[in-house]
Amino acid sequence: MHSNEEACFPEQGAASSRAWPPGGCGCKDRDLKAFMSDRPAPPPPPPRDGTEQLAEVGKAFLGLAPGAAVKVVELVDGAGVCVVQAGRGGGKVYVAPDRTVLFVSSAMDFDNGLAAFLGGARTPARGL
Repeated sequence: MHSNEEACFPEQGAASSRAWPPGGCGCKDRDLKAFMSDRPAPPPPPPRDGTEQLAEVGKAFLGLAPGAAVKVVELVDGAGVCVVQAGRGGGKVYVAPDRTVLFVSSAMDFDNGLAAFLGGARTPARGL
């Protein structure tokens, strides 16, 4: 990192015309990588209200037990959640706040499934 101290401008130090702000900023050389690696990672944001209930709807659609391990991705702007079933034969279920769903196979990538979901595509309810 840059410093306005004499280490950076041995001829003029903080009085250099290249120093900013005039007179020097007083910062010291430091190893930015070491500085950043010493900081703890920020905690994940808390889930939105209703996220767990929507995730349970997705798990039930997939036929999974209520406590089954899946990855749940919150969608932008409160559009719902995506429940991702890992493993062979898995898939993704996008669940809207009104509890309608779109199932896509694992062959479809997340972004294409999301675009279809946000565009209004839904999987018909079972038994209809």
